[in-house]
Parts: sequence; structure tokens; C-alpha cells
Amino acid sequence: MTAVREDPRAARTRAKLGRALLEECAGHPPTQVSVAALVRRAEVGRATFYLHYADLEALAAAVCADIVREAVDALHTWRGTPAPATPPPALLDFFEDLAPHAGLYRELLGPDGGGPLGRVLHQDRAVEALCAQGASAVWPQCPAHPDAHPLTAAVRTDTAVWVCPRSGTAVARIGELPTR
Repeated sequence: MTAVREDPRAARTRAKLGRALLEECAGHPPTQVSVAALVRRAEVGRATFYLHYADLEALAAAVCADIVREAVDALHTWRGTPAPATPPPALLDFFEDLAPHAGLYRELLGPDGGGPLGRVLHQDRAVEALCAQGASAVWPQCPAHPDAHPLTAAVRTDTAVWVCPRSGTAVARIGELPTR
């Protein structure tokens, strides 16, 4: 399988937006950060922001999930003996970088861990579990926004369903999505 290469310009723009978000959140509570302040700090246009993200929450969840993924990947490659007195450097770095943005993580995780960041990390874990079982881990495209994002998995009234992440609308029960 050939890996899809990301446009380097898009990657740079998303990186600038991510850095700007973390800088803004270090100085203000997440609820006081605006798209206007963010794009000004990142030196990109408002339309560029919306080309990459549906809203601030989507950007914040993506940025924080990337940081958590990097920490987990670093821990997986660490080959030392686990000991509370000498934790892995990657874990120390993660918690050191986490402190100035604790409010952002707290908001994104929600009181029960089911907030936007929790959903992204849960989806990552579900994909890893599917891959480990040899099952397909490709998430279906959203029929309402096919070029924007895939559907996400959710549980609604004790039923697993595919949901449009932008509108929150349940599209179909998992296993009953119409094929094209």
C-alpha cells in the first residue's frame, strides 16, 4: 500500500495554526480564544483556517491528539526499565509541555473523558484494535461532506452508529451503511 503524501504547504499551515492555538491558550482560557486572534497570530487568513478546520474545537482536538500520539509513540520506543524514580524522558517532556495547556486538555476531554479529544483518541484506539485483528480500519466518508472528513463511530441509545462529525447527525447503524 502506498502512503498518501500530504501537501507540505497544508502541513505548514496546520502547524502554524497549531502553534498559534497553543500560544493563545497559554495566555488565555480556551473559551476566550477566538478564530480572529488565532489567524492573526498564525498569519493566515480566516478562510484558510476554515479550509483546514470546521471550528476551533476541531483544531484543538487535532493538535492535542497529535501531542498525545507523539508521547505515546515515544513511550513505545523507550527501552528502559520502568521506575517511578526515573520515568522515561518522553513522559517527562509530555507532562512538562502539558502544564501550560492543562485547561485546554481539560476542556477537550470533558468530565468523563468523552469530549472531542477523548473521541479522537478513542477512534485511534479502535483503528489500532481493528488493525491488530486484521480487520479493515478504513472509516467511511461522510455522505454529506465526502471530501471533508470521514464519519465517526458513536453510541446513541445503546446502538453503535456512524455520525457526521460536523453536524452530529447519525447516518446509519454500524454494519448497515449503504455501499456505493
